[in-house]
Amino acid sequence: AVTPSSSSSKFLVMCSVGGVRKDSSNTSVGIRLTSAISGGSSYDYDGIKEAGYTVNSNTNTIQVGFTHFFTHSHSGNAITFTMKFNSAQNTNSARVKVNSEQAEIVIVEFVSSDQ
Repeated sequence: AVTPSSSSSKFLVMCSVGGVRKDSSNTSVGIRLTSAISGGSSYDYDGIKEAGYTVNSNTNTIQVGFTHFFTHSHSGNAITFTMKFNSAQNTNSARVKVNSEQAEIVIVEFVSSDQ
């Protein structure tokens, strides 16, 4: 969780995950970012809807990344960012962090000097 230093804070959230894999069938991995503000709202953001999709049943493993500019700041309230994953077509298994690959979220805070 990160606590904004100002009510005008904005965050650049960069997500990366390795070992994104679909095993067979015409499926892919869906990846999205969520945020929850302590004592407040939660938000769901699109990330990647079809990572690793192919038109055949071959196994496919890739690394993906995406960014989101988060503007719902609330001074003093912690914000928790989470990546969520799913089998996008729900037809077969889709996995992340295959072969001990890493996943990370990097957060950069921007504070306006015009307060």
